[in-house]
Amino acid sequence: VASTLLLVAGGFFGALYFRTRTSFFYWYSLALVLFAVGLICVLLQASVGSLLGWTGRSAKYLGGVYFLMAILAAARESRASDMGLNQTIAGFFRRHLDRLVDERTVALAEANEALRRDITDRKRAAEALRVSERKLLAFMESATEGFVIYDSDLNLLSINKTALEICPAGSTEENLRGKHMLDLAPGLKETGRYDEYVKVVKTGEPLFFDDIVPDPRFGDRRLSVHAFRAGDSLGIIFTDITDRKRAERTLQESEEKYRTIAETIPGIL
Repeated sequence: VASTLLLVAGGFFGALYFRTRTSFFYWYSLALVLFAVGLICVLLQASVGSLLGWTGRSAKYLGGVYFLMAILAAARESRASDMGLNQTIAGFFRRHLDRLVDERTVALAEANEALRRDITDRKRAAEALRVSERKLLAFMESATEGFVIYDSDLNLLSINKTALEICPAGSTEENLRGKHMLDLAPGLKETGRYDEYVKVVKTGEPLFFDDIVPDPRFGDRRLSVHAFRAGDSLGIIFTDITDRKRAERTLQESEEKYRTIAETIPGIL
């Protein structure tokens, strides 16, 4: 146990020497290691006066010389600094500790600065995200098209004013938010469009319906719908083309009417 402690102590003082280049630590570490070697040799000797025993004694004698060298090195430093020997030796350790404290302080300051920059960047990113969200919401509210956003499970996240206009009377974003797509439009499952929306979320491939008739609860309307994946969510933009389709139907009926008249009155053209 004693030899192990001496070896550990010798390694410790050797490390101090390589960090401080102080001659006291150099001689002291060598002395401790030699004393440890001497103890080990004496413990392992087969008989008194063996070669191993004399090697151990020699190591301890040399270790004593190195202890003396360490004291002489400390004495020279003491005379140069005009301090007592005890104060000089204590100063060796204090300078090492001061250096460690300075290194740790610098490392801590760098870590704090990195953390400060990270927090600042996060705040800027959060603010940029809030600004983007406000711009998106403002755009959605002012758009003439209907905007609806569902989460990955197709629960409603957001709906703009234009989209609310085709919903049943009394519908608000607050009482619709969180509801599943099939709760809002049960008929989607039978039309096959619900499965198409699920596919958009899974694959990211956009989808376009030029002329659809929504659930009867939304009234007699015709819609043009564009569905796309936005992150993990489903975005739907639709345009109410009811008036356009009525106009097209009226024009078609008018053309058919005049064609019938032309066919029934010979020579009119």
